[in-house]
Amino acid sequence: MISGQKGGTQASHFPFYVGALMIVAGIANLVLALVLGRMAESSFRRSMLLSQGELSVFFASPLAATLMSIGLLMLFWRPLSRLWSRRPA
Repeated sequence: MISGQKGGTQASHFPFYVGALMIVAGIANLVLALVLGRMAESSFRRSMLLSQGELSVFFASPLAATLMSIGLLMLFWRPLSRLWSRRPA
C-alpha cells in the first residue's frame, strides 16, 4: 500500500516537474545565447575584416559550404515551405 501511495504522489506532481524542467531549460538556453552570441558576433566581425567584406569566405571550403547551406536552409525552411504549399499543383 505504501508503494501505491508513493506512485500516486509522483504522478500528481508530474505537471510541476514538467513545468520546472521547461523553466530550467529556458534559462539554460538564454545563458547559452548570451554567451555564444557575443562570441559568434566577434568571430563574424573578425572574419569580415580579414576577408575585406567578402562573403565568399564562408563558402571557401567544402565543410564550411555544407554547414552554411544547412544553416541557411534551416533559417528559411518555414517561409519556403509555406511558399511551396500555396502553389497550385
